[in-house]
Amino acid sequence: MLFTMDQCRADYLTNPQICPAFAFTRSVLMRQGASYANAMLSYAGSRTAVSHTVIGTGATPGINGIIGNNIRSYDEEKSPIFPLAYNGSPRHSMDMFNLLTPTLADVMDLDMQNLPIVISMSPYGRAALGMGGHGAAYMEGRSDNDIVLKLSRDLGLPYTNPTYFSLPDYLTHSDANPIRIDDWLLANYGIDISSEPWTEHTIIKDNSPFAPKHGNVIVGPQGVFPDGETFSFSYAAVTSDVEEPSSTVQLWSEAAGYKSNTYFEEAMYTPFYTLWATDMLLMAIQNEGVGQDAITDLVYYNFKCLDKLGHRYGVNSPELYTYMYTVDYCLRKIKGFLDRKIGAGRYTMVVTADHGGHNAYDGRILYNRNLFKAIEDKFGSGIIQNNPDNGDPFDDMIYLNRNDLPEDTTLDHVARFVEDEFGDYVYRAFTIDEIFR
Repeated sequence: MLFTMDQCRADYLTNPQICPAFAFTRSVLMRQGASYANAMLSYAGSRTAVSHTVIGTGATPGINGIIGNNIRSYDEEKSPIFPLAYNGSPRHSMDMFNLLTPTLADVMDLDMQNLPIVISMSPYGRAALGMGGHGAAYMEGRSDNDIVLKLSRDLGLPYTNPTYFSLPDYLTHSDANPIRIDDWLLANYGIDISSEPWTEHTIIKDNSPFAPKHGNVIVGPQGVFPDGETFSFSYAAVTSDVEEPSSTVQLWSEAAGYKSNTYFEEAMYTPFYTLWATDMLLMAIQNEGVGQDAITDLVYYNFKCLDKLGHRYGVNSPELYTYMYTVDYCLRKIKGFLDRKIGAGRYTMVVTADHGGHNAYDGRILYNRNLFKAIEDKFGSGIIQNNPDNGDPFDDMIYLNRNDLPEDTTLDHVARFVEDEFGDYVYRAFTIDEIFR
């Protein structure tokens, strides 16, 4: 079982101001197991799709084909588009045909005649696919539909692409099986996410079927934060009156019994989402009978919300610090559940980051408009070809029109220029040739 804590910096586990939030992780998982504090990435860039694919395949981006969360491609009219890195289809399609190498899940499952139980879950399809792999598409007629799914932040439901993967009935919402995030949290935690905001004083009691036998109350730092910072947010976890979500499975319909204008995006910036998502994982482990025979099973899960909070509030924010207490609780809850259901010592539990993070606030990474202007002043106006909607890159990628570069100028010249002129915050600029080399 492998769990990724998205954007978890190494110093979260060592900084005296922060590490108390990870009390269980430090005292049990690290102290009783093996820990590697100085592990480093050997590739660029460190993004959700990239990192999870490297973890899942053991191959670097130049080999596995996933070099970013999004890639630049063209539609039928040769206009640039930026689809999800795994496919050229809409972002919710859960296809994986740009993933050029098999994952451990692909190889292990096929080698053992599809007998292992394979589960890969994440709030983002890009993480679940990077580790779970190709499912039934890997070897047509020989590989099966593993449980690889996204825990949709718009609908508050699990969903997948049923052509290649499996969505079990127990993870399908109905009146008889009310697992949608708002219904589940109200019934099992007493939380009404349509009206109840998350604050520094929030105390949560876990009454779910998977709650620990002892210590099921989740308490954060209660207003004591590193560096004396204070909370900056106040919002409910549901935003209404938006367009119908664009997911491809479990779409809203009149027969489904819930409104189309309920959108659960904001729940991802609270612990509430992680409590629900963790329960969906444990529900799958229990129902599939993971670890109940002599055949080795494989389970992946991605704690994505650390990354979401880090991007919105910053890596040293009190919001993120308080959220860490919930992640630590969920890891304790998972281990206790595995000990009871499978047996202590009868499984391997690995916890890692997919990448670290720097202190950026309010949305995307760092983009300095002066950088774009300097590139075009030096090498030619209009040379940057990024998102046509707003001119921004996706993640840290800057696309150039090589045909418009001055004579005898290469991408390497541009990359070295960026490093020389903006070295205060650009550590290294790579060309596509360097990535694939």
